[in-house]
Amino acid sequence: MAEDIEPGKSGGFWDRIKANRYAFESVLFEHKAVNVKDRTWIGFWGAVLIWLVSVIFLYEWLQGRGPLLTAEEADTFSGIIHYISALEDQGLWALVKPDFNSVPYSPPFYYLLYVPVMKFITQDLNMAILIVNSLFLLVLSIMPFFALSATHGWLGGLLASAAVMSCPFITEAARMPSVSIAVIAMVTGFYCAFMAYTEMVDNKWSFAFALFFALGMYTSGTFWIYTIPLWQAMLTGTTNNVNGSRFFKVLLPGFLVNASWYLCFAILLLAGMLPLRGQYEGVFTLLKGAVPGLGLPLLVIGGISLVWMYFNSYKPYEKRKDLMRMFWVPWAALAFGLCVHDPRTLYPALIALPLSLAVMTPYRIEKFMLSAFFVLFLANNLAAPVNVAGLTLFGTSRKGMTDMPHELIMKAVSENLPRGRAKVGVYSTDGSLNAESFSFAFRKSNPELMFINNPALPDFSYLVLNKVSKEGTNSAEFDKLRAEEGFPYLFQKKDEIRCQDGSKVEVYAKQTKSPGVFQNGKYPIGNLTVGNFVARKVTLGIEQYKDENTGYTGYFHVPSASLYGGDIYGLRLDVSGLKFADVNGAPSLSDIDKMRISAARLTAYTVESVLREKFPFLDEIGVEMDNNRLTVSGDLKGHRLVINFGIVMPKDGIIEIRPLAFSFMGVNFPEGMEFLLRIFAYRINLSENPYGLTAGEISMSSGIMVIR
Repeated sequence: MAEDIEPGKSGGFWDRIKANRYAFESVLFEHKAVNVKDRTWIGFWGAVLIWLVSVIFLYEWLQGRGPLLTAEEADTFSGIIHYISALEDQGLWALVKPDFNSVPYSPPFYYLLYVPVMKFITQDLNMAILIVNSLFLLVLSIMPFFALSATHGWLGGLLASAAVMSCPFITEAARMPSVSIAVIAMVTGFYCAFMAYTEMVDNKWSFAFALFFALGMYTSGTFWIYTIPLWQAMLTGTTNNVNGSRFFKVLLPGFLVNASWYLCFAILLLAGMLPLRGQYEGVFTLLKGAVPGLGLPLLVIGGISLVWMYFNSYKPYEKRKDLMRMFWVPWAALAFGLCVHDPRTLYPALIALPLSLAVMTPYRIEKFMLSAFFVLFLANNLAAPVNVAGLTLFGTSRKGMTDMPHELIMKAVSENLPRGRAKVGVYSTDGSLNAESFSFAFRKSNPELMFINNPALPDFSYLVLNKVSKEGTNSAEFDKLRAEEGFPYLFQKKDEIRCQDGSKVEVYAKQTKSPGVFQNGKYPIGNLTVGNFVARKVTLGIEQYKDENTGYTGYFHVPSASLYGGDIYGLRLDVSGLKFADVNGAPSLSDIDKMRISAARLTAYTVESVLREKFPFLDEIGVEMDNNRLTVSGDLKGHRLVINFGIVMPKDGIIEIRPLAFSFMGVNFPEGMEFLLRIFAYRINLSENPYGLTAGEISMSSGIMVIR
């Protein structure tokens, strides 16, 4: 909208320069101020077309990438699978209760979207990615159109959609199961809703403005950084008489859902479990890492447009300062405040550049710019990167796609796997070969298979997969396994698959036969060490032999053991599915299906040892156990912390640790506030371990914890 007072045309040299600049810019942009609502439907369906084309390209990409995932993608899907189980087990309570077992320090909105898709629509991971990420691509294509169509006409709105969808980092983010695409979409939707929103006019965009804020906070713990420039607008929206009720209808339930997560973040920051900020690496380090993902055309044209928009004399856009702050405020907060190192965290702020480009494109060349950026959008999806001066001119990389021959690896694994229950150890130097990928790939055909990264009991594996780096090195865990005396007797190399980068995947299968049937009775095993657990004078009791596939049932008796230096007494494990292999003429335990703790006694000192190992920032730890209550005390950054826990087992194998009372820095939550504290209950699912370890009951009395 033009200014009411035109710059004076009389005066000195600089006044004449300003007047001429104002006249020139008014000629360029005056058409944008009138007749902007013509043929809006054309622009809308044009934005929908851009979205449909992007979905088609995404489908083609996912079909060609194969079933194996990178380590980062596998972690995401592990969280998804965990949330499916959590919702089945806990119901809607799982939506508000932080669960850092499944999603490390991230609110769960992105993960939760996969739950109905994978439960009711498809079990195919690539199709699930297509469905979920298509929703965010829809936001990214439609919302920029709505943001500018009201003030810049359908051409301006459609150009905004095309420019945003031309960002290479959006194409790359959509190809991966990653929270990154969700954050970019939520930030874009939040700002575009604000651009379409008028504070003192009752309209639908006040609802959308608040909705994107609430969902964004439920998507990422860093989303609030991108909202800083619009805090004043949010405050105005919630307090004015026209739109205040719309805001509260969304923000109030959003606050209730998000409160527990951000309270947990605050506690973790205060406790030192999460770093408040990283190491400062300079003002331009983060920007230099993020800029290549923007692409050269958008960097140059969008950057010039952003600066020009801010210093423009004619001022064709009312909210130009907010759009500028959308870029530099998160950049400053991330680079100076949090000092993050992942350049992807800056991608949402870079959306300000294509939006500014659409704002500052003169009406007479909008059609040409629209055509150019639609071609750029196609090129980014179809072509490999073409670089100029170290920056991408067009095209996107193969990021998120492994270089391994998926079909050959899957075939080699399938040919050597048994039907039914079996364990597969997976070793890799870089995580590109990971257990989660295989678990997902075989979930339908053989759901009883268990793929384990670097298994604690490697001899229990029926198959071993090892990724050797292109330099010819193995992971430390595999080198340790291969150095064991029994390895050449237990495993034989069955296949070796070469990868494009010079690395290779080795497939080892068990080759030994059972040493025969043992008589029922007790057999001394000696001492066993598994990680930080040390068992002494172990006795194996064999009670029954069923058949070659089922193996033996029996028990392990351990008079004394230690965990992180703390003692465990009278440990008894009832076991089934015991199997043995012949190692150089001697029987060796080679598999266990299920283990149940039927007896164990832990002292308070043992619990202290475990807590000391897990929480090194907590000093002067003290533990008391009585009346089925566990009281933990300690010094946290010079302040006394006291927490009273109840430990229950609502189901076999599920241990729930419930805070019952809390005291820290003068803040007290007594046992009467158990309902509030229950939000922070922590669950340990023993059944998720690959060795079938479960327990049935825990009780505490007189400083002793009894498990049975």
